[in-house]
Amino acid sequence: MNSNNTNIEKFLREEVKVEEIRELINSLKLEKLNILNFIYELISVYEDKSKENSIENALNISILASKKGFDWPDYYSCFDKVEEEVKELKIAIKNKDSENINEEYGDLLLALINFARLKELDISASIDLATLKFEKRFKKLRSLAKKRKINLKSAPDCVKKDLWNDSK
Repeated sequence: MNSNNTNIEKFLREEVKVEEIRELINSLKLEKLNILNFIYELISVYEDKSKENSIENALNISILASKKGFDWPDYYSCFDKVEEEVKELKIAIKNKDSENINEEYGDLLLALINFARLKELDISASIDLATLKFEKRFKKLRSLAKKRKINLKSAPDCVKKDLWNDSK
């Protein structure tokens, strides 16, 4: 990424004063015809950033908020927010409010990302570990179902739950 993109990224991530924008445009020594190229470059950097991993975006904005002085005092208080978001998600689910479910689910994920940041957890490693754990249990569950001649697609939930517990 060239230095112009780096400067443009700064504007996408932080509050910027009008004078700084003027300075950037002047530093690029743009002619009138190049202003369209500048706008195109600004839009492309923004679009590239919007395609990044959502977890990384959430983590980055949380880090920025923390640097600006907006943060939880510790991971315990952040976990209180996680619990609050779980309650709000349960209410949305109970009310069968799809839009609110999506919003509260996102709020819960953001709270969990902040908890991980404050606790200094590796989010990707945690997800990978949970996925691996699930894969192993599911493989064992399928093996148990096969031995017991249980069709998972037609088995009642209580049988599936028993299989899951037995696969631990």
